[in-house]
Amino acid sequence: MLGGALLFGAIPRLLRQPAVGAAVVLACGLAILANTRPYEGLVASIPAVFVLGIHGLFAENTSRSAWFWKVVIPVSGVLLLAASWMGYYNDRVTGQPLRMPYQVWQETYLKAGSIATTLLQSTGGTEEQTVLSQLRVPSETEQSKHRLTVPDVPNSILYRLFRQWDFYLRPILTIPLALLLLVIRRPLMKLAVATIVLVLLAIGLQNTFGNPHYAAPVYCLMLAVIATGLRHLRIWKWNYRPAGRALVRWVLLSLGICVVWELVAYAFDPVPDFQRWSNRRAEIQSQLAADSQRHLIIVRYADGHH
Repeated sequence: MLGGALLFGAIPRLLRQPAVGAAVVLACGLAILANTRPYEGLVASIPAVFVLGIHGLFAENTSRSAWFWKVVIPVSGVLLLAASWMGYYNDRVTGQPLRMPYQVWQETYLKAGSIATTLLQSTGGTEEQTVLSQLRVPSETEQSKHRLTVPDVPNSILYRLFRQWDFYLRPILTIPLALLLLVIRRPLMKLAVATIVLVLLAIGLQNTFGNPHYAAPVYCLMLAVIATGLRHLRIWKWNYRPAGRALVRWVLLSLGICVVWELVAYAFDPVPDFQRWSNRRAEIQSQLAADSQRHLIIVRYADGHH
């Protein structure tokens, strides 16, 4: 979220007037996105860089030389430093400057195959060999079940988009989007909406579950669009009555109630049902810590785990 906020917050400032400070902020946002969400950050930055490039080439109120020295040079310098550090980090971790740790993780844990394991447990001076299970990595056939196929594309995209909507908007914040046609009259709002749609489409086409944090680079744009929609909604009238003002108050009140509800629910039950499995690790660790013997723990993942 920070990278997106820096990137998109610097754009209107640079469009008004080229400045070294705003250019450095924009470059820092790009560097953060490259290290946190490389794929979604790249997709989100394409429209912004395109608009800035067109503005720098054809803007009438700024000279190209001023744009070059105050924007292009600072951005290039910061990105060069960031790329050098990323290359050094990747080289120390993976052995190759252009090989990211996540790529190694994918090749390591998504590679088909199986490993037979045994447990040697010391009991009273004798060794008892117990074959527990076979640790398996999903085979190629099993992995293909989770891959995107042509008939699954519509359902997969809708499911991933629904996850984004359910996390960021839900019915309450969908109301301001009813005035989207009024919101996108401004050029910057058109850029914001286009960027959001592009990133959501990119998330929908991924071979993943479409987790909500994938859209973090454009979350600041979502807030801007929602806030602008609330502004337009506030001045809406029904039969000369300020119905929009009452509706905005209802939206804000509902948001406050939802926040309080979530905090109270978290206080009484901090671990949701679908994550209760995470408590088992702490329970097993406590049991083993209370035992004086040495143990070798073998973990077997279910077939559908990845």
